[in-house]
Amino acid sequence: MEALKAAAYPGSGRNVADELVHLVATIGENMTVRRVAVIDVPGGVAASYIHNALKPGLGKIGVIVGLSGNADAAIEALGKHIGMHVAATRPDVLTIAEVDPAALEREKSVLAEQARASGKPEAIIERWLKAVSRNSTEDVVLLEQVWVHDGGKQGKGGGRKGRRQNHPLRPLSSW
Repeated sequence: MEALKAAAYPGSGRNVADELVHLVATIGENMTVRRVAVIDVPGGVAASYIHNALKPGLGKIGVIVGLSGNADAAIEALGKHIGMHVAATRPDVLTIAEVDPAALEREKSVLAEQARASGKPEAIIERWLKAVSRNSTEDVVLLEQVWVHDGGKQGKGGGRKGRRQNHPLRPLSSW
């Protein structure tokens, strides 16, 4: 965090910490840098997408996607499409392995108690909980989501679009 604050801010002649103070004084709103991440993609590309961009680099939601492979127009476009998908769906994790099993179990137990209280039979509750569990992971896991650019017709995971363009997606890390 300190390295970022000490870094030069482009076009202002100030460092990031001083630019932040300047912006707070100019705008009148308190702002802070809460977290920092570095995306290093040797031999690849870090593609970005800004949702509702008012002007270049300025919008409410920003997504950066690191893709390995030859940096060409097709992989940059794929990165932007994945960024749009992430901005629209807001996944919590990249893969199913990253879903917190304790949180999933808590959700299932609360739903099971609600179903029992309503008088549903146990056999129906078990089948219903399997479907709810599957749907819950589809909502929060990026590689299990329906690809929004195809209107839900293409199937799960933004990876399908990448495979169609001969750019197989391999999760390297998540946020």
